[in-house]
Amino acid sequence: MNVEIFVLGELDTNCYLVWNNGEAVVFDPADHPDLILDFIREKKL
Repeated sequence: MNVEIFVLGELDTNCYLVWNNGEAVVFDPADHPDLILDFIREKKL
């Protein structure tokens, strides 16, 4: 299992991306979806 933490938005909200075997779940995405989506594409999730 892998975890990436993004600190996003004006309030520095923690967003968690958890993935395993090519499948992923995003918790509390907040702002700046492009950062998360770019990471997901880069990892081919």
